[in-house]
Amino acid sequence: MERERFEAQGFVVLICCDSNFFELAQVFERNLLRVQGSYPVIGDLGLTEAQRAALRSELIDLRCDGSFREMCEAGYILATHKPAAIREVIRRFGLPCLALDADMLLTARLHPAECGGADIAVTPRMRRRAKRFEDHRNGYLNSGFFYAAATPEADAFLVDWQRRCEAGDKSDQLILSEMTQDWKGDPLGACIARGGLRLVKLPPRIYNDTRHYRGKVIHFKTLGRGGKSRLKWERIAGRMQRAPRLHGALLALLRRLAEPFLR
Repeated sequence: MERERFEAQGFVVLICCDSNFFELAQVFERNLLRVQGSYPVIGDLGLTEAQRAALRSELIDLRCDGSFREMCEAGYILATHKPAAIREVIRRFGLPCLALDADMLLTARLHPAECGGADIAVTPRMRRRAKRFEDHRNGYLNSGFFYAAATPEADAFLVDWQRRCEAGDKSDQLILSEMTQDWKGDPLGACIARGGLRLVKLPPRIYNDTRHYRGKVIHFKTLGRGGKSRLKWERIAGRMQRAPRLHGALLALLRRLAEPFLR
């Protein structure tokens, strides 16, 4: 049944987690089923047997040694498991893969057409006030949202990303930013081909909303560290559970009102 649902929505949603993110995975499962009509595929980075049994999603054993939790010299988590996990999903299902961080929630249904026929879709970091993030030490992108089509061009990109990640000295996000430098100055939403690869940068305020205002995909970046982000996640997740249509309609209205300013 899940495979039929994946085919109906046009892509497979992937999240990866270990035992520390089990609760987030459970909430994400419910959220995705409600919004997209399917469960995600979960990359198992170290779940317990009891946790594996409690999840409804199809699991992929990534057999990770835990190195993805290590920090690079700049002080950011390496998270170098992602490209290999995406390739495995595409190989297994023959469908595009949308890889999301487990600390995200969807507020509206996503469609493959939103990626504009690209092989790869990414999101830059959100700007805050007048500060620009293009020269951030961990890259100009936020890799929490990453879409890869089931094309040879996308696979070649993933193979290169995986190879660079296996060096273990930079985060997956910084490497991804370096690999997409040629597209850095392109306008958001434009699918542009270079070297045979079609890439689109999607508006982060819609697809990687770290301020939780109006995005279709909202991202609680520091959720694993607790604090205010944890409380906000619990509040919004609860609101979406109790009144998903009302919450989704409110954010859709905010998106329409803000459309002239989103770029």
